[in-house]
Amino acid sequence: MGSTARRQDSLGVPSCYESGVGEARDLPRWAFGVLALLPFALLPLHSELGHRGDVVFFDAWCAAVREGAAFYRDGPGINYPIVGVGLVCLPEAFGDLPFETFRLVLKATLALAETLTIFALAALARGVGARRPHAIALGTWAIAIAPGGAFFGQIDVWGTSWMTLAWLAVVRMTPRAHDTSDAATPDAATSNVDSARVSARVASDRRSLALGVLAVLACTLALLTKQLALFSLPTLALVLARRPRALVLALPLAIVVALVPDLFLVLPEGWSTHLGFVLFGGGSDHGATLAHHGASVWALFATDPSAPSSSVTLGPFDAQQLGWIAFALAQLVLAWRLVRARFEPRAIVLHAGATHLAMAVLLTGVHERYLAHGGAWLIVALAGRLRGPLAIGAVAATGLYVTASVSWEAFPPWLREAELAGTLQLWLLVACLALPFPRDVRGPIRELDGQTPDSARALVSHAASSPCA
Repeated sequence: MGSTARRQDSLGVPSCYESGVGEARDLPRWAFGVLALLPFALLPLHSELGHRGDVVFFDAWCAAVREGAAFYRDGPGINYPIVGVGLVCLPEAFGDLPFETFRLVLKATLALAETLTIFALAALARGVGARRPHAIALGTWAIAIAPGGAFFGQIDVWGTSWMTLAWLAVVRMTPRAHDTSDAATPDAATSNVDSARVSARVASDRRSLALGVLAVLACTLALLTKQLALFSLPTLALVLARRPRALVLALPLAIVVALVPDLFLVLPEGWSTHLGFVLFGGGSDHGATLAHHGASVWALFATDPSAPSSSVTLGPFDAQQLGWIAFALAQLVLAWRLVRARFEPRAIVLHAGATHLAMAVLLTGVHERYLAHGGAWLIVALAGRLRGPLAIGAVAATGLYVTASVSWEAFPPWLREAELAGTLQLWLLVACLALPFPRDVRGPIRELDGQTPDSARALVSHAASSPCA
């Protein structure tokens, strides 16, 4: 059929009446599975491309790691957490490799991370109710993941994979509006029905607890991979503040996981944890410069983005402090938006993406790849929404800018500068701050048209699974 017939059903939920619409219009599973292997198929095309300087650093790191446990103290400026160092050195797990072989094997491990991220993004898109999760995942990979992944030669994609799994766990532990209704049991209900409901609620609580713990552990793994995951903590903290049991159970376990590696490391003097050293001991001091090639407001408006942050002041504050103040204010607004959206799954993912976007736009010292995580989640959260095209445009422009930064001669001058990506990122951040977060169209269950609450809930669930949901 050439058009989709739409009407409001008796519950006020949009419905579609077109055969073949919805899941059937998405890519078939077999096609999605084949296309998810594209990162491996593209390896021969960029095996000698990307950021050679970063890969050279990584090769030197591996040599330091082979020397013993003092690589943080004696190595050549190793500034990634322990899991990130392990992933960087994974190609040389069984011995020293020639540089070109090392680069190819490293890119192959990053292609594996890209493929895993594609599957995770598809599951996340399905979890927030997106109509075409397979197409969304592949499109998101093409414009948000691929430019900074195996092609570039950086391990950010592993962090994106871990955190996408964390958001998937959060989405699955978060009840939708119609699931949280506490409607009274009809008079005709038997005690067996009541018992079944109690058992179901207990099972749901246990499942939510397990998923909450899984989310915290995935976030811990991401943080031990690279520092960018630090900007995922605000979202996770807001969500788990509503489920303190999961937080109380998971937090000690996460601390243990983060500290155990320190038992086997020789750290620089004055440091007892490698994560503390990486975060506060020089591994994350980029903010002292206005912009490290990032498409931030400082790259857009500063006369010299490579100047020290102290060169720009407003009253007693320099640019680095002003950036953190602006980021904190943005966090207050985003938290309010999330609360107003009643922590709906799509709103949670949008909050996570917008937090990373605020970091990339407002803070000093950002690199071109720093929207590596948030860009993917923004596209998933805003798919099919009015802000969706803006999100796609901003993330695609950022991907082109990242690609151009390591393939200088292949791109026109206007793509090699931060103006396009930075302007679109700024507008997208303004849109995320100024407009309400998306909410589930399904409200609390009521008795409608003579239906019992259970039958009404079934009708809403059916309507929500329709192609227009």
